[in-house]
Amino acid sequence: MTVWPNSTSLLCIFHVMQAVWRWLWDSKNSIKKEHRTLMMQAFRKMLYSDTAEEAQKAFYSTLDAGSIYPKWQKYVIVHHWEHKERWCLAWRDHTTRGHHTNNYSEVSVRIFKENVLCRVKAYNVVSLVDFCCTKLEEYYKKKCLEFSNDRKATARLYFESIIKKSNYITKDKIIVENEHYYVPSQNNQQLMYCVEPSIGICSCKDGMYGRFCKHQGIIYVFFKCIGVNFPPITVEDKFSISKLVLGDKAPSKTFYEGLIPKEALYQQHETHLVHLPITEIHKQDVHNTHENDHDITKKQMLIKSIPVFNADSLIPNIQDSFTVLEDKKTLLTNNVKKFNQSTLENLLQFKNRLDKVFQEGQFNTFLATAGSMTIPLRHKDGAAIRVQPATISRRRPGITRGSKSLPSGRPALSDHGPSKKPQETITKH
Repeated sequence: MTVWPNSTSLLCIFHVMQAVWRWLWDSKNSIKKEHRTLMMQAFRKMLYSDTAEEAQKAFYSTLDAGSIYPKWQKYVIVHHWEHKERWCLAWRDHTTRGHHTNNYSEVSVRIFKENVLCRVKAYNVVSLVDFCCTKLEEYYKKKCLEFSNDRKATARLYFESIIKKSNYITKDKIIVENEHYYVPSQNNQQLMYCVEPSIGICSCKDGMYGRFCKHQGIIYVFFKCIGVNFPPITVEDKFSISKLVLGDKAPSKTFYEGLIPKEALYQQHETHLVHLPITEIHKQDVHNTHENDHDITKKQMLIKSIPVFNADSLIPNIQDSFTVLEDKKTLLTNNVKKFNQSTLENLLQFKNRLDKVFQEGQFNTFLATAGSMTIPLRHKDGAAIRVQPATISRRRPGITRGSKSLPSGRPALSDHGPSKKPQETITKH
């Protein structure tokens, strides 16, 4: 508070819960063992309240959970409720960006101890200053350049995982009013979430604290609207980080662009991405730019050298899929008529599993594993798993040399090692 007097100090919710749990287990507070869990659950509900009204109700419930313990009521009121704005989630907003713990500060200290100081404590003040000015700076430079050069795909993979969850809705179901976007819920289409990309919030449970949620990803997919809390994956983000590290020596922004222009690869439609011909995308640019004939000829040659992706090439695969689907639909109908004893219950279970498929990978797994537990496609029951000959030679004595599974239970007494040579007997005549 002395260094940053205008800052707001928040408490880590993990350490708040840890302190309460330790207080309940402290023997001097005389809390019975069967009451500790109930009192802890009541306090946890108060901490995770979404609104101030819910927190107020949970506060009285927490006091009632430990009504026979005056120490508990005093502890909750004096040590926690009087400064509830510092730890209760009902009083936090989008400025926290979804972070309610001190993991960032702890990982920064751990990186400094392990990666920079190499877990060695024998350093004087001069050495610590030298490490902070040289090794620590070089470490962060290296990490920033890895991000700029697209060596770290964490942010991109996280962004793609959120975008994959947005395929349950179409553009016509989204309501736009005064730069506010109302997106239906995935589980309840009647429930609408308000998204405000300008400040990076959403009325859902994750987005209300400033975290990037799937509803904000939906706004990006259909309206190309980027919020302030989007993962840093754009060319501008990579260039700004590189500029921060290298200064004037940083490459130009075009250095961080892809080999093929982004507009030439994808164009977003209402429900899916479709590849478009590059010649159609660059046609308008060629006619509108004020260039001489030589530059236009060079650009046309460059466009012709880039491979063309056409959405029509995907149609045969779709037609084949529909043909297989119609064929198996007839087969499924015939099987239902043939085995109509206890089919309804299994069909309802099949329907419930199919309703839970929202992503491409889930659907492919659903198709590939249908009936695999009871109807093998290739291997029969008890089939051997073949191994390399070198693996067999490395097995310890007593283990089978074949590919069969090991017998269960206590090992037999006879197979404990290689057989011994029979002793020679001398017969006297």
